[in-house]
Amino acid sequence: MAAAIVLEALLLLALLSLGHGGTIAEPDQPRLTSIDFTDPPPPDEPPPAPAETPSSIVPTVEPPAPAPPVPPAETPPPGAQQPAPRTAIIPLTREEMQGADISNLPRRRPDAPSGPAYGPAAPGPSAGDSQVVGTAPDGSALFAARWYTEPTDQEMAGYLSTATFGSATISCRTAPGWRVEDCVGVSEHPAGSNMLRAVLAMAWQFRVRPPRRGNQSLVGGWVRIRIDYNDGRRSIR
Repeated sequence: MAAAIVLEALLLLALLSLGHGGTIAEPDQPRLTSIDFTDPPPPDEPPPAPAETPSSIVPTVEPPAPAPPVPPAETPPPGAQQPAPRTAIIPLTREEMQGADISNLPRRRPDAPSGPAYGPAAPGPSAGDSQVVGTAPDGSALFAARWYTEPTDQEMAGYLSTATFGSATISCRTAPGWRVEDCVGVSEHPAGSNMLRAVLAMAWQFRVRPPRRGNQSLVGGWVRIRIDYNDGRRSIR
């Protein structure tokens, strides 16, 4: 009886000690896992990027589009007629058309040399050159007369006695010895005054210097001589 009581007391102590000791999980039983279904906290947002300044913006340049290829010119077959080239028409005003008319250009003198001129320009008249006053009967230059000795009143008196008052102009070719020859009448004023006939008749005694050009004496050149006779006064030019 005593042994049975002691055994029951030991079993009671063993049962009481199980409630205060650690729990030993049996290997064959499954483990418990706790799951939290609440929403997780939001993740940390990154800081906003700094705004770009105009200096930091790099413009984007698009490359130019390539030019379209030029098709090769077609070569006409041999013997084909070539197209006529196009002529550009330039509109002109009435004044421009009149200026382009070649009929308005100055004409060349018959005695002017033809073809291009070469060499330096012709020198201008020298200080001692005779004055050109017109055209001689043969088409050459006619110079103003320069007297070697003027005719006297006695030399002209007999010839002028046959004429009334007036003036006459003649052209003569110079000859050696200050003489003149081949004189031709040019004008007379007034007409019918007989002055031209009188001056041509007395020309054989005129003494005139030959004209000069380029410091050279042109013996054989033509000169103009004029004599005025008015109220008994004579003027020789």
